[in-house]
Amino acid sequence: MKRKNIPSVTINRLSIYHRCLEKLIENINKRKPKYISSSEIAQMTGINSTQIRKDLAYFGEFGKRGIGYPLIDLSRELEKILGLDKKWSVIIAGAGNLGKALVNYKGFQKRGFTIKGIFDNNPSKIGKKTWPYFYLRYKRDRKIYSGRKNKYWNNSGPSSFSPGSGR
Repeated sequence: MKRKNIPSVTINRLSIYHRCLEKLIENINKRKPKYISSSEIAQMTGINSTQIRKDLAYFGEFGKRGIGYPLIDLSRELEKILGLDKKWSVIIAGAGNLGKALVNYKGFQKRGFTIKGIFDNNPSKIGKKTWPYFYLRYKRDRKIYSGRKNKYWNNSGPSSFSPGSGR
């Protein structure tokens, strides 16, 4: 498929569509609908059905006019588009309240995100353990992780506390 410039707001909406489809699949018992229309997705998300069709059209043709989108297939395609079909290594930068909340959130592993470390520049936190992670000193220990295949940083600290800041 040829790459297009896809607006970031479209990608954001795709994640909303995926979450709604996922909830629908989880909550419907044995009788899962085989198809879902853009107007049904619109009712669940509050996003206009025309916008939904336009967003999905960036990535090909998924549905059939008058029938809708194959529910399971659409969910899987959105997973691929959003990269949720892969495993991701994550490093949390900043061990404040948000950083701790992210570490304790169980949904990350379910979605393929593995936390590999927590960095902070607060000396009182360095070396302490928050199950199952130790707090690492950003300035010194980031070199340990820079050569690894960590694809995503979550900067839950101040804006100056980021991978390129040199702190």
